[in-house]
Amino acid sequence: MGNYKGFRLKVGLLSISSLLALAQVVAAAFPLMYAQFEGVSKAGVELLGTVPNFGTLIGLLMSGYVIKILGSKTTVLLGVIVYLVFGTMPLYFNDYTIILASRVLLGIGSGLFSALAISLLSRFFQGPTLFKMLGYQNATASVSSTFFSFTLSYFVIYSWHGAFAIYLLAVPVLFVFWKWVPRIADTVPDKQYEPGVDTRDNNSLNNKLVLMELVVMTLAFFIALVAMSYKMPQLIVERHLGSVQDASNLYGFFTLISIPVSLVYGQVKRFFKNTLIVLIPLLGTIGYALIIVQNSILGLYIATILVGGAYGLMAPELFNKVSEIAPTHRTDRYTAIASIALNIGVFASPIVTNVISSGILHVQSSDGVFYVGVVGFGIATLLACLVRKAY
Repeated sequence: MGNYKGFRLKVGLLSISSLLALAQVVAAAFPLMYAQFEGVSKAGVELLGTVPNFGTLIGLLMSGYVIKILGSKTTVLLGVIVYLVFGTMPLYFNDYTIILASRVLLGIGSGLFSALAISLLSRFFQGPTLFKMLGYQNATASVSSTFFSFTLSYFVIYSWHGAFAIYLLAVPVLFVFWKWVPRIADTVPDKQYEPGVDTRDNNSLNNKLVLMELVVMTLAFFIALVAMSYKMPQLIVERHLGSVQDASNLYGFFTLISIPVSLVYGQVKRFFKNTLIVLIPLLGTIGYALIIVQNSILGLYIATILVGGAYGLMAPELFNKVSEIAPTHRTDRYTAIASIALNIGVFASPIVTNVISSGILHVQSSDGVFYVGVVGFGIATLLACLVRKAY
């Protein structure tokens, strides 16, 4: 394994993460697409940005069975090929139905390799190196998304079709992963077959209980977190703190903050150790509480630093915990389950928070969603305490 733990292996493993957050980047081209599809509503066009998440859930559910048949490395390569073929299909077609179907299939391809983008790291690395790689993995996805968000205008100079050229990134990713990542069977032996090594199967009931706690914690955390993206503009306008452009800048700051925070996850983890999983949702709770009481744009930026920090740390910490509790031969399955919970939390956030805010709390302003968010982060903090106690 010593020969594999070099720069090329790390780049090969991280490369697939550069594809994970690109599904919604093309949304910037939607205004150019409205006139193209006669008879299709604006909501129907905007569906092209979110429907890949549905495909990703299907791909995640399928991935375990595909891995059993093809193995981990071949499953990643298959997923990237599907991602490439169907991601670039809107470059050549004008039919809405075909493009909609291609977006679902893009998501399925992404789902096949998204859990492996994380679980494979724990197959090659352990300890502090694993902590660093998990932070780099989250940062890679954010940097890729941010880069293409800022450069998309150059892709659509001639037509909205050009926006979908960003999925050609899958070509170098396919080559790098195939060339620089060895067959998974050639890496560290499965610990369940090593004599005298605790396989973590000895307390499998407790492992499954902790996994359930992590799943519910993840759901609560991301249902609360995503409210930043769709309620901050309304809050800023309601309180006369700025314009929609100010809200856009604030959300951009939120996503940018998460990148350096993810990069230093390894150092943060070594300092706080098991307490970190509790501190992350607690940061979100404090951040949302500050948002609720703020009457200045500066105060909102301070609150955003806290919430953005929690966002940057949450994914690597979640998947590090999964790698700790999962029996070695079930790491892929446990990671897929956690990934499904994360995606469902993101998808369900507008529905859950708005229903509770307006239907139960009867608060019509944006404050109601942030009240719900504080509760969500609070629930996540309590569950994180249970996870910390168990591990």
